Amino acid sequence: MIKALSPAAQVLFFIFLVVFMSITGELVWTLSISSVVSAETFLKADLSDPRIYLSLVFFSQVFSFFLAFLLFLRLSGDQIHDLILLKKSKAQFIALTALLALTALFFFPLLEWLNEPLRHLLPNAFLEREAITNELQSNLIFSDDTIQYLFLMITMAVLPAIFEELVFRGFLIHKMMASGISENGAIWMSAAIFALSHFQPLKFLAMFALGAALGFIYRKFGNIKYSMLFHFFINGSQITVGYLTASGIIGGGWL
Repeated sequence: MIKALSPAAQVLFFIFLVVFMSITGELVWTLSISSVVSAETFLKADLSDPRIYLSLVFFSQVFSFFLAFLLFLRLSGDQIHDLILLKKSKAQFIALTALLALTALFFFPLLEWLNEPLRHLLPNAFLEREAITNELQSNLIFSDDTIQYLFLMITMAVLPAIFEELVFRGFLIHKMMASGISENGAIWMSAAIFALSHFQPLKFLAMFALGAALGFIYRKFGNIKYSMLFHFFINGSQITVGYLTASGIIGGGWL
């Protein structure tokens, strides 16, 4: 039934699955937490607590992207190799991907600065929400807690690199091209959707550029492993720098 739908209709159906699984994931997370703590403790839970926030991010990544993707495959009858470009990795492309990711890191602050005039056009509610998100992420990243660092690497570097690439680069670009959109058009459109999905308007240009870079790497190198590596390097390097800074290794006389 789903396979008979147009590619555009399949994308809309997949978005429905993402929303549905996101709600399911939050419900499972709530039940999981409430099963090990009292109702009173759960109601007083502070989402700024790293343990709580990271557990929520974990469930969100697994349910919203990975399980939604697997459910779509199950319902549509598609195989992963029908949607995703997946080949054996080559050392020269791995090195080039790492170099491109390192270069991209230097452009993100500039893009955020160029994005700054948007602040004057946004409602205060959007700005307040993003400020809270940025502060929470900053507190998580700039911590010298090794266990927290490892969990951060898993939930905010490894999982997004795998699950978000399967969805935004693999599935979305494939379906857009199947609907008649050019390869470049599909890359730019998926980058815009990727940026919007993060709900951080003051980082839109940076997220859009990241999404576009990931899309071009994926299509031009013909292997989703490289966009996964690029994504992991971008997120993981920021988390690692935050940890090393908080630990005093960077800026504390070592480097």
